Amino acid sequence: MFVEKKLTISEQVKSVIENSKHIPNFHYVMQPFTELVENNKLTYSFNDIKYFQSFLCKMSQVITTKSSSAVTTYSLISLFVTYNYNSPSAYTFIVQYINSKALSNDNKGIDVSILIQFEKNISQMMENKQFRYTKGHDSLKENILNWLKTEITYFKEHGNTLAINIEPNFKLPKIETNLSVPQIACFLRQLMESNIIQSKTKKDTLNIFAQILTSTSSSEISGNSLLKKYYDIDDHSAKVVKELLLNLYNSFNAAKLKK
Repeated sequence: MFVEKKLTISEQVKSVIENSKHIPNFHYVMQPFTELVENNKLTYSFNDIKYFQSFLCKMSQVITTKSSSAVTTYSLISLFVTYNYNSPSAYTFIVQYINSKALSNDNKGIDVSILIQFEKNISQMMENKQFRYTKGHDSLKENILNWLKTEITYFKEHGNTLAINIEPNFKLPKIETNLSVPQIACFLRQLMESNIIQSKTKKDTLNIFAQILTSTSSSEISGNSLLKKYYDIDDHSAKVVKELLLNLYNSFNAAKLKK
């Protein structure tokens, strides 16, 4: 029975991916579904499978019945909130979409009124309490509204220009690391969520680190890449960073013993 269900879901995933190529960054939204199809070791309950099937059907309907990509994207956001698709990939997709809509034409400022309008619209969206992608996160609606509230407060206090304005010809000195971009993002997330690094907006803070750090594969890091990985930590990166933090803790204890 599960094999048949999985085959049906696989066909639905292919259909949604094929019909959503016109929507920027939509492949992030589909990551949990492609993992379900490709990984035979993952286990899901009957309710999980039922959720996936129902959600995929609704996504397919929205994508194929809407002509404008902007209308489609907004309709999908409404669907994600309704179905409480509270995955990091959906959160990242929505944050990037709102940022792109609020960014000024010269890419140097944010139109706060657009953020306020999104906050109003999303707060009015109905959230079905019976649906939830995972119990491991707060509701998608709650997370997006919390992010919007933080952004709006910040820009009201500091004006509608972006906090980071570094002259194009000015190059900050680089600090070499032996971490990949996903591992750097995971490490910074631990520091920021534990308030070791305090910041009003994650995007601005990550942009700073992107300009001064190198990764194992490149001397240039994209702030957007760090932001995407910040909200979508893979298991391998989490394991590497956990071992790094444990090694730091052990070295601290070793230093104490030498005194």
